[in-house]
Amino acid sequence: MSAISGIFEGRIDGLGENDLVVLEGNNQGYWYPMDTIEIKGNGSFSYSRDAQGYPDIYRLRIGEKSLYFPIDSIETLKITAQAPDIDTNHSLSGTPQAANLEHVDSLLRAETASGNVQSVTSNADLKRELGKMILADPAGIVPYYIISKRVGGQPLFNPAVKEDLRIIGAVANAFNEQRPSDPRTTYLRNLFIRPAPYRKVNEDECWRDATMKSAHLISIF
Repeated sequence: MSAISGIFEGRIDGLGENDLVVLEGNNQGYWYPMDTIEIKGNGSFSYSRDAQGYPDIYRLRIGEKSLYFPIDSIETLKITAQAPDIDTNHSLSGTPQAANLEHVDSLLRAETASGNVQSVTSNADLKRELGKMILADPAGIVPYYIISKRVGGQPLFNPAVKEDLRIIGAVANAFNEQRPSDPRTTYLRNLFIRPAPYRKVNEDECWRDATMKSAHLISIF
């Protein structure tokens, strides 16, 4: 695995005098504060911290609004945003994974713009496009982000849905093979195999199928 640094910089316009920009990390779905970001008078900032040794997803939060970004390489991530709506008005650049994550969020924002948040998790075209992104790099940090994403309180990829479970299995298997020491690997495997009395699928079959997909990058669509 290549070296990873925790460096990002950018600009946030439109901040109020009392706005606090909080850097948060994630522990298997639970967000927790890590630090506050010092913003200069012109809205610019630069931040660095010791690397964790593995890629991860972070977020900047201002009040109830958050923007998400990956740290996955030694390259410096660049963030620009407009407060107060940093969740919908921002851009990421500097790394391929940052561009991929921004694309994922733009797809989700476009789908939820109609106001029907619940339709996102059942949108076959959207799930097909996201599934292709996942299978192209199942051990990447953005596929983990997609698998862990919840929309309107519902998982974007639901382990109770057979085809979603196959995608989850592909990510779990890829992390198991390529990132055995990553703290998310156990979480992903448990997400795939955890008991669920309502799940009417053969998990051994799905795991074999997921292994083939992550190994050969076979699209199921």
